[in-house]
Amino acid sequence: MTPNNDYHSAPPFVEFDAEKNYRHHRLSQLAMIAGLIWLMITFVSGGKLILDLLLQDGKVDGLMEKMLLLVLAFALGWLTCLVSIRTLENLLLPYLLRGFSWLVVTCILLFYAWIAFQLFNNADISFKYLLLCASLLTVGFIILVALGLLL
Repeated sequence: MTPNNDYHSAPPFVEFDAEKNYRHHRLSQLAMIAGLIWLMITFVSGGKLILDLLLQDGKVDGLMEKMLLLVLAFALGWLTCLVSIRTLENLLLPYLLRGFSWLVVTCILLFYAWIAFQLFNNADISFKYLLLCASLLTVGFIILVALGLLL
């Protein structure tokens, strides 16, 4: 048997760059905060839009523009959170997003209970109003799935 002297061995220690680690940590925090702000803006604005839709029987001015802005804000927040979790290796953000997911589930259940309450109390609900409620529930479940894909 011959010794393996012709192979180079790896150094025993890895060099640690404190400045690079500090910048990476700050960028990860900044991306997390930006993503959470975009998602919070989307959720609060979406909740306000849903309340306006339900209280005014689906007659809101500029509905398509508002919905387009909400979709763009959610997509921006979702992409920012995705980059923060996958690329910047943020470990806190998945737990915060799990909290957002539970908030979405709670809102969906409350909305579903409100629809059932309206159906049992009021027999003259229009088909357009029922379609609006069904589409809002569908959007809520799509948001829940999108948040689950981040985790």
